[in-house]
Parts: sequence; C-alpha cells; structure tokens
Amino acid sequence: MRRFPFRQVIAYTVYIILVFCIQVSYSSEMSFMGQIPDLMFVFTVLTAYYFGFRDGVIVGLILGLLRDCFCAPCVTGLDGSLVVTCGIGMLVMFLAASVASAFFTGRMKRNVPFSFVTVAVVTMLYKLSGYVLTVFWYMTVSRAGNAESFTDHIVRSLLPQTGLNLLAAVPLVFLLKFLGPYKRGPAKNREDDKIISGEGNWVTY
Repeated sequence: MRRFPFRQVIAYTVYIILVFCIQVSYSSEMSFMGQIPDLMFVFTVLTAYYFGFRDGVIVGLILGLLRDCFCAPCVTGLDGSLVVTCGIGMLVMFLAASVASAFFTGRMKRNVPFSFVTVAVVTMLYKLSGYVLTVFWYMTVSRAGNAESFTDHIVRSLLPQTGLNLLAAVPLVFLLKFLGPYKRGPAKNREDDKIISGEGNWVTY
C-alpha cells in the first residue's frame, strides 16, 4: 500500500502559494519593456520537466485556476469593449505542462542546464501562439483594432518575456531541484511517469 505523499502535497502547496503571492504582489517592480516574469508559467514548466506530466498538470491547473480568478487576461470584444476571458489560464498551463513534460526528457535525463532551454522554448511557443491567435482574432472577428507587427512582437514582447522567464527560472530551479518536493537520490520509477535525477551523462542511449 502506497503511503500518502505528505511531503509532496505540503511542498507543492507552499510553492504554489509563494509563487502566486510574489506574482500578484510584485509584478510592477519586476517589469521590463512592458513585460513581467511569469513565475506561475515558469514554475509549471519546470515542475513538468523535472517530475513529469502528472505533477506538472496538477500544479499547472491549480495555478491556472488562480490566474483565471485573480488576473485573467482580457480581449477586445465585438463591440470594442474589453472582455475578461475564462479558462484561458488553465488551458495555457495544461498545454505548457504537456509540452515541458515531453521536451527531450528521455534523452537529456531532466538535467538542470536543459531545463532553461525548456523554459525558453515553451515561453517562445506560448508567445508566438498568442500572437497568431491575436492576429486571427483581429482579422476574422474583431474590427476594433489591429494587431502589432510581427517584428514589434518579437522585439517588444517575445524576447523580453523569454529573458525575464529565464531569470525567474534560476531560483525556481534551485527550489524544485534541490529543495524538493522529492528527496534527492537515485532515479525512481512510478507507474505513470519516470522521475530521473539530473546527474550523470548529458545524453542517454
């Protein structure tokens, strides 16, 4: 009979509360070129990368729900007014966890250096997807405004956001990799996922 994972539940609960509180309390202090480090997004990506799909999705859905409740994004409606979206945060976090949990985790053994590559790639996919959807929305549904040019999006949004997320990943990597929620040690196998320590060779065969 498996023991209830008290350590994991307590650790994730503390981390989620900490990440959420910092995100909503100090966003303006951490902004750069109109962008802020997305701590909730980065934490979800790193959790999924290090500890697999199940952990990443659970953490992502919780943080996505908090995002939808307290800081949901707005879109321009058909009449030109801003409309608060619902469920977008949970969807984004679910997709981010899905991608991160499978991003070269088999060959790269979930090591620390490649976790930063994962954060950068998933962030860029997120920003590019958002831009494509925005352009599609303005072209086909809303005529109240125009989307920014692709070049402006890269310079003013994608690159600053990626840089800020990479900076935010530094303390979060330390938090997840070296302080829990799982004890450091040899690789462990689970029925639905595989937790692999980042030690050893860069690539496995």
